[in-house]
Amino acid sequence: MHLLEAAREAFAVEFGRFLDQTDGVAQSERLFDLLSAFAVNFDCPWIAYDTLAPQKRLKSVQRDPAVILNFPDEWQ
Repeated sequence: MHLLEAAREAFAVEFGRFLDQTDGVAQSERLFDLLSAFAVNFDCPWIAYDTLAPQKRLKSVQRDPAVILNFPDEWQ
């Protein structure tokens, strides 16, 4: 199997597992935990989670409790 094809297949399997795990989950913290675990599988240790609201701006990250991120402090 070609390396790129194998990587795509691995991603598809993990993404399907992620979708199954998130089905019906409404708590932001739990969704963030599941997304973090999914991202780590692909060497992505830092993520940000926010609701889809077009009026939100980057400056609201520090004040909005719905925003969850695990970036290093020096990045924020």
